[in-house]
Amino acid sequence: SNIRTLINEFVSNQEKEYRQSIHEELSFCENTDYGIYSWYKMLEGNFLEPYENMQSYLLVTYEYTGGAHGIDSETGFTFDLTSGNRISEEDLFINGYKPILSELLTQKLPQTVDQDIYEILFITTIEPNENFYVTPEGITYVYERYEIAPYVCGIIEITIPWNELNHILK
Repeated sequence: SNIRTLINEFVSNQEKEYRQSIHEELSFCENTDYGIYSWYKMLEGNFLEPYENMQSYLLVTYEYTGGAHGIDSETGFTFDLTSGNRISEEDLFINGYKPILSELLTQKLPQTVDQDIYEILFITTIEPNENFYVTPEGITYVYERYEIAPYVCGIIEITIPWNELNHILK
């Protein structure tokens, strides 16, 4: 019931914020044949299959507040099932891991995206960004729209199998 209360409060606050931000335009639309604005916000979360003592939760959002298109995002949260604490990159990897992990991500990128997408990326040397989730297959890094590529390329996810990470895991 606490979760349901929090969700209802969130939805109520979002509606209030929306109505305050477009009060003048909404009043105009209610008095004409133009209809009303149709903003949209969606939040969806899913627990992923655990791996060893870790489990990830993937939060997916989509929001449309007018314009040519909405914006979506994915955020990974990984937890230690023993302690309940959130796991960071520093918890998983040895000191000095970033250049090695960056090289692995950079090598996987051309295998992950189509050639057409690869050619229009903003960058092709990929660095870890703390937005990851774990599954039995490996660690997946999530790069949001505009983070490394134009909107049209979508969210880019790069998975590195566990066996390719053994030399930098704690």
